[in-house]
Amino acid sequence: MADYGVSIVWGDTKTGREKKALELWLDSVTLNEKAVADSRIESWDAAVFEPAPNAPAGVMRIFGTQQQVEEFINADDFQDQIMRAGLLLNGVGYRRFMAGDALADGFAKYSQAIESL
Repeated sequence: MADYGVSIVWGDTKTGREKKALELWLDSVTLNEKAVADSRIESWDAAVFEPAPNAPAGVMRIFGTQQQVEEFINADDFQDQIMRAGLLLNGVGYRRFMAGDALADGFAKYSQAIESL
């Protein structure tokens, strides 16, 4: 199930690197679409935020099983994209997340941990 994922966030484009940043976006879309077609991930989506004085400027979310997500973010092609993004964009980062049934399981474990205190 696609109860796991990773969110990639970024800020504004570094000055003078706008064209390369657009190329990175297109390369990322291609990477993600190929990963879906190859069953490396289950799905992905993205949002670009309206202009604001602070980050983030956008977010891309990758969904899959826990194993798919771990393998995807540890793969050379993903790591290459993150490295390129850091050279072209401010505030690049990524974090894993849980959703759906995994989120409910996570809160159940958290609740048990609280009760054990």
